[in-house]
Amino acid sequence: MSLANIINTKKPLRFNSDGKFRILMMSDIQETPDSDGRTFEAIAKMLDVIKPDLVILGGDNCDGHHIHTVDELKQYVGMVARPFEERNIPWAQIWGNHDHDVKVDEDVHQAEYMSYPHNVSSSVKGITGQSNFVLPILASSSDDVVFNVWALDSGPSSSEHTRANLNKEKVRSVIRLPNTSHPNQSVWGLICFDQLMWYYNTSVEFEKQYGRKIPALLATHVALYEAAAVTKNPVECNTDGYYPEHFDLATFNCGLFAAIIQRGDIKAVCSGHSHDNFQCGTYCGVKLCNDGSIGYNCYGEKQNKGARIFDIDESDPENIVTRHVKITEL
Repeated sequence: MSLANIINTKKPLRFNSDGKFRILMMSDIQETPDSDGRTFEAIAKMLDVIKPDLVILGGDNCDGHHIHTVDELKQYVGMVARPFEERNIPWAQIWGNHDHDVKVDEDVHQAEYMSYPHNVSSSVKGITGQSNFVLPILASSSDDVVFNVWALDSGPSSSEHTRANLNKEKVRSVIRLPNTSHPNQSVWGLICFDQLMWYYNTSVEFEKQYGRKIPALLATHVALYEAAAVTKNPVECNTDGYYPEHFDLATFNCGLFAAIIQRGDIKAVCSGHSHDNFQCGTYCGVKLCNDGSIGYNCYGEKQNKGARIFDIDESDPENIVTRHVKITEL
């Protein structure tokens, strides 16, 4: 995909006349066609109170095990899309592990979301996964790109990457080393090398085009390996929020954080997946955040249901201001 095609999104995203732009990221809707109505009531309330300029759905946007046909997918995506389409709010979705569980061809699945007028997702062809894209935010009074929102598909469980050689139980036994040997016993997916290189090379193209690095936010479902640093070192990382849940990280460290540090454009990363965690801390100059969970179908009814706000100022786009907001606070 050429840089020109990337910049020209379906709905142009632009800073408001006051120089502000608000992003709302909410993850783990994790509903089915027979949904819990409280989830979509919470989403609608978030939109009406927070008034975002862009919404990112942070993965596990459905409970994919319960969606088997194209008709079921269409019915469900229609439910998800309705709050944003009725309010004319641009929105995009990234894939989580449960989105990969849907029993429909993944290109058809992604295309169904993208068919809605206000959905600004795209899906780079030729690399692993579906929700790999970048959304440029234009200046309030020109077509200059001021800020980028990157998205990367963190994939299904790690067993998918080795299915050709090992069955799932063998994969689990191979990667689940004793704690004394390896600190992470997760079996979740990872961002693959071709995705990492797409981000890196496209970021370089933006810098060549505009003569500077474009400050950015990255959204991905499963947290980066380094996210645990901000919870284990809360004083040093100036960590706030709540993080009672053990991080379910990727099985392997894919090296994305190292690429982010080397490029120097991404200033914040936000993830879902660990439903109870909504912390944010700064590690090596990058904010590493979780946005909790907005869905009532997973983890039951808890007081921490919510989403994360990112406020960007056109005059200082590197200084991303973020906070988690609970539905009970609205």
